[in-house]
Amino acid sequence: MQLRKILVGIDFSEPSEVALHQALDIARKTGAEVVLVHAGTIPDPIPDIPEAMEG
Repeated sequence: MQLRKILVGIDFSEPSEVALHQALDIARKTGAEVVLVHAGTIPDPIPDIPEAMEG
């Protein structure tokens, strides 16, 4: 089985940076592509203006 893509979750912490460097080392040796993923939460939607004005 050939390694073609390496998916790395990244949150800009030190452990995720270590994981990224390890993935890059493996990719250099195997010719694989590194794909980074960063996920976050979406804040609550802005309330409707008429409802906010009612107080």
